[in-house]
Amino acid sequence: MIFNKRFIQGLTVLMVPPLIILMKLKENFIINLSGHFPKCFFYEITGNFCPACGNTRSVIALLHGNLLLALRCNAIIPFLACIVIALYIELCFNFFNFKVRIIPRNNLLLVIFIVGFMIYFILRNFFPMIAPI
Repeated sequence: MIFNKRFIQGLTVLMVPPLIILMKLKENFIINLSGHFPKCFFYEITGNFCPACGNTRSVIALLHGNLLLALRCNAIIPFLACIVIALYIELCFNFFNFKVRIIPRNNLLLVIFIVGFMIYFILRNFFPMIAPI
């Protein structure tokens, strides 16, 4: 059975809110699962933070609704969460035949974000105020 684009969009629009509710209900399970992740090998060898250091703590802080702590642990997770929310809103409007673009599709903007985060990942190894907790 081949699904058309409209069917997949509608399914996505309908399934995301129940999945978010399920994640909130299973919040403790997700947090307990994070205790089984291995320690950062890069950090243990070099003593420097890798780009992924703080991701788990950032996700847990977002699940608890603490945006500032999530930004402190690793800024990429709240940033990506905002991008996903904006794309979901665009999809909802698109499904109901309203053409809305919240996120500009521009290669220059993408390069600015990538370079900005690369600089952030390097600088957080030198400045304790932006280092992961």
